[in-house]
Amino acid sequence: AVVSTQSTGMCGGVRGVGAGGVVSSAYCLLYKLFTLKLTRNQVNSMINHKHSYVRGLAFLYLRYTQHPSTFWDWLDPYLDDEEEIDPRAGGGRPITIGAMCEQLLTRLDWYTTLFPRIPVVIMKEIEKKMEERKAAIAEASQTSTDASRYDERGRDDSYRRDDDRGRDDDRGRDDSYRRDDDRGREGSYRRDDDKTRSGSLRRDEGRSREGSYRRDEGRSREGSYRRDDRSDARRDDRRDDRRDDRRDDRRDDRRDDRRNDKRDDRRDV
Repeated sequence: AVVSTQSTGMCGGVRGVGAGGVVSSAYCLLYKLFTLKLTRNQVNSMINHKHSYVRGLAFLYLRYTQHPSTFWDWLDPYLDDEEEIDPRAGGGRPITIGAMCEQLLTRLDWYTTLFPRIPVVIMKEIEKKMEERKAAIAEASQTSTDASRYDERGRDDSYRRDDDRGRDDDRGRDDSYRRDDDRGREGSYRRDDDKTRSGSLRRDEGRSREGSYRRDEGRSREGSYRRDDRSDARRDDRRDDRRDDRRDDRRDDRRDDRRNDKRDDRRDV
């Protein structure tokens, strides 16, 4: 703890001791630091220490030892520090390092332990800077609020646009699906028509081919029949000619025999 513990004693008029209390370990350490006369680098290393207790001792050391005109330069960078520190031993009421620095700048005591007084002119400058800082923080918060509202509006608009786009996409998809269905149906109708046409053409072509085959076959058969008839007729003519020739030969032979007989008879007479 960086404050005194409350108990009765004979040190009521000593700084660092509460009303009738005993000196705390923090103020004993501060007294040791006063005797060591820390350098600037050592103070900076304590301010940036990883333990909040050491940091609290460093800020108290600055408040007691440094000139009031340098308080703002030392403590201003740490007014927004969110690290917690428990200034009361077992008190269970921790505060941030930033709140502790603000108390060191604006108040003249630390849990009933008095600080050296700050001149009025310097105190007015510190108060003015604190007001300017609070106004800047409020403006920044307002700007961030407006920005967040704008972002929310932008998100709402984007969501709406996305919804509209999604609806348009759905509509486009439905239209595309419908067009595809119509195209598919039309294509299927066309394919069916083409198939029926091709089938009818094939059937007609098959029929025409079959008819041509049949006609050709009929013609070939008829031609073969005709050729057979002609050959038969020729054969018959040849036979008839041969028969006629034989008959004529026989007639001629008979005639010759008769002539010869007649000649012989004439000779005998």
